[in-house]
Amino acid sequence: MNITFEEYLVLKKTMQETQKVRILSNSMEPFIHTDEEIVIKKFESKLIRKFTPIVFWYNERLICHFYIKKINKDNCSYYLTKSLNSKYYDELIKEEHVLGEVIIPKVSIFKKLLMAIAHYKTFF
Repeated sequence: MNITFEEYLVLKKTMQETQKVRILSNSMEPFIHTDEEIVIKKFESKLIRKFTPIVFWYNERLICHFYIKKINKDNCSYYLTKSLNSKYYDELIKEEHVLGEVIIPKVSIFKKLLMAIAHYKTFF
C-alpha cells in the first residue's frame, strides 16, 4: 500500500485494534498473495516472536515481511525483517515504523517451522 510518512503517522495514531491492509507485492507468496487484503493488530513489541509477519512503513509503502529479531543500536530499537522470497535481510526498520502484526491470515507454529526449515540458510 503506497502511503506517505505523514499518512502513515495518521493511520498509526487513529488505528483501531485491528486494521485491513492490501498487499501490493509478491514478497510473501505463497503465504500472502499480491492484492490480498490482510488484517493486522496493533504492534506490541514485547509480544512479538521470530517469524511473525509484521507490517511496517518503508520508502512510501506499507510492507509485510517476517520479523526476525530486535536490535538495540544508538539508543534506538530496530527490527530485522525478511521477505519470504528473498535471500537477503531487509534494511533495519525503526521500531516507530512498525504498524502491526498480521493476524489474518494466521500463521500457525507448524507453518512457521516449515518456513524456517525451507529458508534455513537465509533465516539463520
